[in-house]
Amino acid sequence: MTNTNTFTHTDEFKNDITSGCRKSNALLIGKSIFDKLAEVTGFDAGISRILVETRVYGGRAFHVAQETMPQRIVMALNIDGDSVHIAMSKTTEDTKFYAMTFEEFSGLLGLLSHNISKDQARELFDMAVGIEIKQRNYI
Repeated sequence: MTNTNTFTHTDEFKNDITSGCRKSNALLIGKSIFDKLAEVTGFDAGISRILVETRVYGGRAFHVAQETMPQRIVMALNIDGDSVHIAMSKTTEDTKFYAMTFEEFSGLLGLLSHNISKDQARELFDMAVGIEIKQRNYI
């Protein structure tokens, strides 16, 4: 079942990520990507999922990160069997939402793609922070 009422990122944000991630690098073994991300950044998937708030307004669900320090953004990841990839369009029942710091976000992009620089990752992260602030204030 696909939930088309879930919005986590703007199309521009998704397109920027898509253009940087080559399809051959977009699918990794599900558990191993989180293990590698934990090794590189200290990422904890359990804590990360707890820090995601779902807010509903006008029949739409918005996923935003709790306001914590350091700042976090929500990443929607589709988990399909043994693979994980960034949810670029529609979310499914297998989509999981994770609140990530810049270091975790940048590390994830690094694991999925060799084409995104730290500066580009920072730009995307800051854009997503702005989007989530607007979503929090909208509701």
